[in-house]
Amino acid sequence: MNDEIYQLDEVPVMGRPHQAVQRNIVMAYEPLPDVNQNAEKLKQIQRLATTVTAKMLPLYVKTNLSVPEQFGLFVDRSAVKTQNNNFARLQWAFSFLQEHSEVASAAFCSANEVQLLKNPFDEMALHKLYVADDFIAIAGLVIGNQVTPETAAFLKQNRRLQALSNCLILGDRSILLSCLGILIQKGQEYMHEFAQTDISNQQLLALFNQVAYSYFAAQLVHGRQVSSILGFEQQHSDAWFKCR
Repeated sequence: MNDEIYQLDEVPVMGRPHQAVQRNIVMAYEPLPDVNQNAEKLKQIQRLATTVTAKMLPLYVKTNLSVPEQFGLFVDRSAVKTQNNNFARLQWAFSFLQEHSEVASAAFCSANEVQLLKNPFDEMALHKLYVADDFIAIAGLVIGNQVTPETAAFLKQNRRLQALSNCLILGDRSILLSCLGILIQKGQEYMHEFAQTDISNQQLLALFNQVAYSYFAAQLVHGRQVSSILGFEQQHSDAWFKCR
């Protein structure tokens, strides 16, 4: 394993690289291939950081941006890949959790789509996988034809199921490692099948729904306790997370 990704370049708390992290954390992978989007991406990261640290929780972000220091925000700018983001995002989250056995539970989210409304960790149950809802059923997902036969069969057979969004995944460390590990394995199969260097947003969304429903049906939790509905622009919510 490459230990360089854990050598943080910017750590505002105590002013030195940390070796251990807290038991309950929020994580985000936010590289920026297009420098013209710098201001918007910084705004998204800072918005997420503000909502997370307001609940006295730490936010760990992997990014190539120079993010202003903020209490409770830990920024890792080492060896950031600005291409192949979807697969690299899964790999980073898996590696981070694998390295840090002191983590009990984590939320892995997208800064451009998620804000924290309430601390979820006191209410979460062990061995449950919590995810966000999309606005539509699986039948409404625009996926295209570049999916494996296994995924295509799942989508066809489960058209009426609520579509889930991979913008938010949370649970205890063991179930997150299991979920991310399967996504990485399936993602590798996708890249081999279609001769790609990454998995597309559409492929990842289809794959995420397949993995969540097929492998974690008994542990899966989604709904208004977890998040507002992605794409609904709900102004007021009692959920743990707000999805825009």
